[in-house]
Amino acid sequence: MPTYLYKATELSGNVVEGSLEAAEEKSVIEKLHDLGLIPIRIHLPKETQASSVNISFGAFSGRITPRDVLIFTQELSTLIEAGLPLDRSLKILVELSEKRKLQEVIQGILKSIEQSAMLFDGLAGQLIEGYRQRWQPLLALIERARDSM
Repeated sequence: MPTYLYKATELSGNVVEGSLEAAEEKSVIEKLHDLGLIPIRIHLPKETQASSVNISFGAFSGRITPRDVLIFTQELSTLIEAGLPLDRSLKILVELSEKRKLQEVIQGILKSIEQSAMLFDGLAGQLIEGYRQRWQPLLALIERARDSM
């Protein structure tokens, strides 16, 4: 059976990393839930994912890619659905992010929210024109949710 690496959070918000043997990713998720953990990331170690060398410079570049936005929104959704407060969820995502620029954007959103701003305003305030297009689908959903309140 393969060994999966995971990052999960406790209900208190503490991030936990580890590994579990399981036949498939779904089994890892079930085991983590049984342990009272909220899975954030689950993956096979890099050496078992592909036999060829795959070098990615994405984590070292300052650019926020569409994949970064996707991962951010999925992880934020997971944490919120698990019952963690928005501010704690964003703090966890700052810790998990490997890209400095993304960390800065998330910290800016968090700061806006802590100053009693709405999530939409925090997101919109942190997005410079170059990133607005990538984040637009998320902004549109949040704006619709805000307007329906």
